Parts: sequence; structure tokens; C-alpha cells
Amino acid sequence: MKKFQKITTLLLACCMLTACVGCGSDDDTDSAADSSAAQSDVEDDASEAEAEDSAQDEDTFAADSNAAENESEADAEEEAQADADVDAESQADTESEADAQEESDTSAESDLPYQLSYETNIPSELAHTIGQYFYAIYTQDYDLYLAQINPTYQTAMDELLQEDYGYGMEVDFEQYHQALLNYAGTEDFTITSISMALAEEALAEDFEEGTDFVGEYLDAYAEFLGDDFVAQLEEESTAIYDIALTMLGEDADGNALTIMDQLEILVVDTDGTYGILG
Repeated sequence: MKKFQKITTLLLACCMLTACVGCGSDDDTDSAADSSAAQSDVEDDASEAEAEDSAQDEDTFAADSNAAENESEADAEEEAQADADVDAESQADTESEADAQEESDTSAESDLPYQLSYETNIPSELAHTIGQYFYAIYTQDYDLYLAQINPTYQTAMDELLQEDYGYGMEVDFEQYHQALLNYAGTEDFTITSISMALAEEALAEDFEEGTDFVGEYLDAYAEFLGDDFVAQLEEESTAIYDIALTMLGEDADGNALTIMDQLEILVVDTDGTYGILG
């Protein structure tokens, strides 16, 4: 009987165990399903979050790209404006150089082996006359010299020299050549440039305000050529200029020379023809 009960008990225990195992399997299945569903939801949420992040990244990239593009366009505009400013400055410099060129004359234009430079208030023909005058003295070309001096002055001076010294303008011309050598300090030199300005402007600091430069120069000529000479000169002239000039050069070794510095010379305009009072 006890053995039967024991067997019965064991059978009941096995049945209960089997039932428990079965119940546990159902619970585990439900739990696993729930877990799988939860994991799926998490994964879906993660995917949605990742998609949102990706979309946000795309928006951020697009914004950065637009900003970079706008910055690039701004830089391009700045570079274009800078180039325009450089071009404008370059054009201004070119125009300034052109204006400066108009105020000076080159040796090629004047057929002289040195440069002539002069202010705009000095007629170019007058400047050329001075350039030719000194070139004639430098090269001892007497005919060229006579072509540059004022005819009234030439006549009056030649008469004075003949009466007082027994020689004429040609001997006087030779003395001018020697004076030029003395200014240079050597017999072997070249003239490189002659610059000119009105004496009343170039020498203003050395004289009282209101000084009549031309009038005082004519007074000096009146002392040895007479008042009649000055009166005739003024009557014939359209204008009379007192020019201050500076002559530069080089010696045989290439050393720079200041041959003349602010030397005054009187030039008479007679109906557009310029003549020097030597």
C-alpha cells in the first residue's frame, strides 16, 4: 500500500513538475515575445532618432554649405572691389605720370643730349631756346648761339664790345664757353639735364616779398647798355621772363656735377619768338 502510495505520489509529482514546466514554457514564451516586441520598439525608436539626427545633420550641412557659399561670394566681391581699387589707383598713377610728362621735355623731343624739365607756366619753345643756347656754348657752335639770342640785344652788345674792347660777339662767345668750363670745374664733362622755373617762384625765399625780378634785371642791363636799349626791348617784347635754371652733369669718371644752381637768365618773347639776353 505504501509502495503504491509512493508510486502514486511520484506520479503526481511528475505530473505537477510537467505541468510546471509547461506553464513555465508558456510564460517564458510570452516574456520572450514581450521582450522581442520591446526590443523592436527600442530599435524602431533608435531608427527614428537616427533618421532625425541624419536629417538634422543634412540640414546643418546644407546651412553650413550655404554659409560657406555666401562667405565665398562675399570674399569674391571683396577681391573684385580690391582689384577695382588697384586698377583705379594704377590709372591715377598713370594719369599723374602723364601729367608730369607734360611738365617736362625729354632730350629725344628737343634733339639735345640732355633732358630739359620746366614748369607748366614756362612755354616749351622758351625752354628749348635755353637748351639750344647752352648746347651752342658747350659745343662752341657760334651760329647756333646767335640763333638763340635776342636780335636787339645782339646789336647793342656787339656795338658796346667793339667800342670799349675792340672785338665783337664772337670773342665774347668764346669767353662764355670758358665760363661754362669754370662752372663745371673740368674741361671733360657732359651736361645731363637743365631744369627751369620762374625766378620769382624759385628764388622767392631769398628776396623781399613783391620783388620785381624782371624789372631789377632790366635795370642792370640799363647800367651798361643804356635806358634806350631797355625801352626798345620793352616796346618790342610781348613778354619778358626771368628764368632760374639748374644744370647738372657728369665728369669723365661718371661723378655727378652741379654745374649751375639757380642761375638767372633773361628771355624775351617777341611775337612767339624767344631770344636770350646772354
